[in-house]
Amino acid sequence: RADAEALRRTEARLRRVQRIGRVGGFEIDLRSGINHRSAEYMSLHGDTAEETQERHADWVRRLHPDDRDRAERAFLHAVSDESSVTQYAQEYRVVTAAGETRWISARAEIERDAEGRALFMRGAHVDVTEQKAA
Repeated sequence: RADAEALRRTEARLRRVQRIGRVGGFEIDLRSGINHRSAEYMSLHGDTAEETQERHADWVRRLHPDDRDRAERAFLHAVSDESSVTQYAQEYRVVTAAGETRWISARAEIERDAEGRALFMRGAHVDVTEQKAA
């Protein structure tokens, strides 16, 4: 019971830090295509701040039209089985459901099996809109 309470407090602190830092976490199972998104991630993208599962197409739909092809191409190259990439980083804009444009800095690690096939991508989205405006 004490361990469960300690875990709850640790998770609450992490969520607070993510909210303050405008950082959202994600994990993609590259074999099933299931994308786990933290509540903070969804909030950064202008959606309800609830942990959820999405598909690749949901992320692509939010990409700014001027960044969509480039951002998706970079992602697909990074996670392709022919690639040896294990560190992923790029910046692009997303458009929220309310029509607001936000700049996202995405950073992630790609886990590969012994044959080099991409299995998981785990990382963070940081809202850098204010820095871009400055």
